[in-house]
Amino acid sequence: MSRIPWCGGAFHTHALSSSSREWQWFRGPDLRNAAFIDLTVAPNGFLVGLTADKRLFYSSGNQLWKELPAVFNTANAKVANVSIGLPSMLYAMLSDGTVYKLADYNSNAVWTQLPSITGGAAYISCGVDNNVWAISTSRKVYTLDGSWVDVTSTSPANLVAVETGTRTSVWAIDTTGKAWRRDSSTNPPCVFLVVPRSENLRFWMIQDLG
Repeated sequence: MSRIPWCGGAFHTHALSSSSREWQWFRGPDLRNAAFIDLTVAPNGFLVGLTADKRLFYSSGNQLWKELPAVFNTANAKVANVSIGLPSMLYAMLSDGTVYKLADYNSNAVWTQLPSITGGAAYISCGVDNNVWAISTSRKVYTLDGSWVDVTSTSPANLVAVETGTRTSVWAIDTTGKAWRRDSSTNPPCVFLVVPRSENLRFWMIQDLG
């Protein structure tokens, strides 16, 4: 999936222009003094933002924001991580490790809870082909195929984050900071290979300097 780097701050976000290579201010409405803490973008520019007070907003890139319905569960958990493949493939992970999906954005839209992961999810990512990955709180690795499938045995140890563009483009980072990519040439394509530091690849990263 082609991903556009974004960053957020109080009342506004910035996007990196693909033509000018310069950050451009993406003006938004008054979000009642909320600041963005997470953004996820589909290939067509449709984006969803998570605010510090745990509300979700979406925009088609026209600088008009609309608020999504809240995700409710019996534990009163709050959204911690969001990931979108296409506009009809939005996933939210809550602070208690449960995962929900939203397929449309009308006023009556309802979040649907996915099957649970043992111990709860700690990180999720969705690709454009509805290819969903998750890392559990115990560092186990899962893919979604109707239910969650444990693929820990063919994954690196101690992963902390995983990102997928498509089924053949899956990347991960472990606790030592090493980057891994899934080798789609194997049969079945289930082996992760460490990415050499000398490999000619481009990564985008925002470092927390606080």
